[in-house]
Amino acid sequence: MPSYEAARSARPDGPDRHAPVLARLHTSLASLTSSERKVAEAVRRDPEASVYASVTELSVAAGVGETTVLRFARKLGYRSYQDFKMALARTSSPKTLRPP
Repeated sequence: MPSYEAARSARPDGPDRHAPVLARLHTSLASLTSSERKVAEAVRRDPEASVYASVTELSVAAGVGETTVLRFARKLGYRSYQDFKMALARTSSPKTLRPP
């Protein structure tokens, strides 16, 4: 599995195919803590790399603890971080998410 940074640098630019998940993220911003907002910003900055990121990789990219990433996914209404990543991946084309 590629690292967060490898997936981020290898992704092609294109239209935002993550709109449904990102819209949910945007509508939840007011209810997020400042640390959870850092996670939201990391995901918004690069949703395609976030699909491949482990909890640890996303927590490092956002500058927060791993528990914050898990709490972030649950606050958005997902049962787990994996469910969040699956929803993010489903809104993308397979070509875009092919590992580098």
